[in-house]
Amino acid sequence: MTAWVVFASAAALAGVAWYLSINEGLEAPMALAFTAIAVLSFPNFPGAGWGVFKGRNLCKNRPTYLVAIGVFALFAVAFWQGVLDDLDFDAPFAFGASITGLLLVRAYSDAKKLQSPAE
Repeated sequence: MTAWVVFASAAALAGVAWYLSINEGLEAPMALAFTAIAVLSFPNFPGAGWGVFKGRNLCKNRPTYLVAIGVFALFAVAFWQGVLDDLDFDAPFAFGASITGLLLVRAYSDAKKLQSPAE
């Protein structure tokens, strides 16, 4: 469930980035970067999230996973509050939500691999 929330948030973030790129002058490479992050966070990819960059799973146990969820929530809430209040694209909060989101999707991808029956 968390991985799908991360994916939806990343897709919405990419949509906002493209909207602001077209209408408000946000740089197109920034919007393209967030679109790539949204694609990489799709949970059904075999090496989804941080694993695409050959990164190891940093959320191997429940406490670190819960901390990652908390950090993602802080960044995402701060980003969306800025967007919804005054249509301001705060890049540090967007990147923070994206990176922690990729870590969460990698943890989901690894857990999914462990749960699938061995062939």
